[in-house]
Amino acid sequence: MSQLRKVGLGTLLLDTNSDSAYTGGTLVLGGVLLLNGLANAVVPGSLTVGDGTGAAGSAVVRFAQFNVIGDGGDVTVNRDGLLDFATFGDQFANLTVDDGSVLIGNGGFVHPTGLLTMAGGTIGGAGTGAVRVGAGVHATSSAVGSATITRGIILAGATPFVVTAGTAPELTVSGTIGDGGGGFGITKTGTGTLRLTGAEWFIPLSTGVKGRPSLWGRAFDGPMMGHPPLLPMELTHYDLHVWLYKPNPLGTFAPTNPDVKCTGHPYRLVEEAPALVPEPK
Repeated sequence: MSQLRKVGLGTLLLDTNSDSAYTGGTLVLGGVLLLNGLANAVVPGSLTVGDGTGAAGSAVVRFAQFNVIGDGGDVTVNRDGLLDFATFGDQFANLTVDDGSVLIGNGGFVHPTGLLTMAGGTIGGAGTGAVRVGAGVHATSSAVGSATITRGIILAGATPFVVTAGTAPELTVSGTIGDGGGGFGITKTGTGTLRLTGAEWFIPLSTGVKGRPSLWGRAFDGPMMGHPPLLPMELTHYDLHVWLYKPNPLGTFAPTNPDVKCTGHPYRLVEEAPALVPEPK
């Protein structure tokens, strides 16, 4: 069994159009591993970013193409690791973030078909990038702090969020949670605390709603097109955002909050407003 080990401060580019065949996994201990090429498994098997002993962000894996990790591989991002999808994305088995950092740029995505497991660490970035989950999210805090997700979350099925007790809140989610019109929801279990910094009421026009709905005397926004990649463009809807945990200088019901930040990854108002559609009669 052979393993690819990347060491040193320089950049190693893997750029192949044929699947790699080594079986011992890939370990990045320093510098940058840049993934490119048209193969479905530029990196076969498991990928581990950092070993937990270096400085934060000292071991980096950066994407320069879509779908370069084998579908059956497991990915682990340790405390000194940074997994940077840039504007690309990939699907693989399980994603474990152990105090490490995952960045998803505008239009990028990550889809673990198995579990997303976090012990501290962050999944952040700027723009419309998203995390697609379905099998479940297991999270707790670390000695450094809470597990934090600031990217949009797309539910690929009924999704359990299992939060184990540590230092509350063990898991903070400040990104929008959507289901792509699939009608899925989340179930929170475990003795830890899941903190949602905002909520969104969502009414598709396909429900037959007539007239603009309201809640607590506040009219819903819209009707509007969907918000890719969280919601298909054709999923026209009304919605209403409510900021529950962190005060919003733009107003409790404003669609975005400039004061919601993740350390090292400032929240940015970069998305354009979706196009409006005619109100149903």
